[in-house]
Amino acid sequence: MVAAKVFADHPTAAQVCATLDAAVRSSGRPPRHIISDQGSQFRDAYRKWCTTNDSKPRFGAVGKHGSIAVIERFWRSMKDECFRRIIVPFSTVEMRTELALYVQWYNSSRPHQALHGATPREILERQVPACNAPGLETRPRFPLARGHPKKRISRMRLVVTHLEGRPHLPQVELRDAA
Repeated sequence: MVAAKVFADHPTAAQVCATLDAAVRSSGRPPRHIISDQGSQFRDAYRKWCTTNDSKPRFGAVGKHGSIAVIERFWRSMKDECFRRIIVPFSTVEMRTELALYVQWYNSSRPHQALHGATPREILERQVPACNAPGLETRPRFPLARGHPKKRISRMRLVVTHLEGRPHLPQVELRDAA
C-alpha cells in the first residue's frame, strides 16, 4: 500500500489525482497500471492523469464479481483485520490515524501469502524476509545441517507487541530467552 486517504464523501476526480500524486511522491515513480471501478471520479481528469504519468488504467467490469480482485482483497483484509475489530471513529482525523496505522502495519509487520511470507516493506527495501532468516534450533542433540544456517539456543520466548497499543495490530517476534 503506497498511499491511503480518507474522504468524507465520494472523492472527486481532483481528489483522486491528488492522492495519486502523493503516491508517486512516496514511491518515487508512477504505477504501470491502476485498477479501479468505473466510478464517475475515474473519467476525464483521471484518464488525463494516467496518460500524463504513463500509467494504464484498468477498470473492473460492472456487476462482475472478481473483476477487480486484487483491490477487493485488500479491502477485505482491511475490514477484517482493522475496522471490524475497533469502534470505527466518526471523526475524519481519528479515521485517518487508524487507517495510517493499519497501512503501516500492513506494509511492515503483516506477512503476505502472495509474497511467500515476506512483508511489502521487506520486498521494497530488498531485505531478506524474516521468514527466510536463519532458523533457531532448540533441540540440544539435533545436528545443525550444513548449508542451512541455524542458531542453536536453549530457550526462546515469543514476544508480542502491538503497534501504537492497538490490540488488532500485533507485532510478533521470537527471541532468545537467555
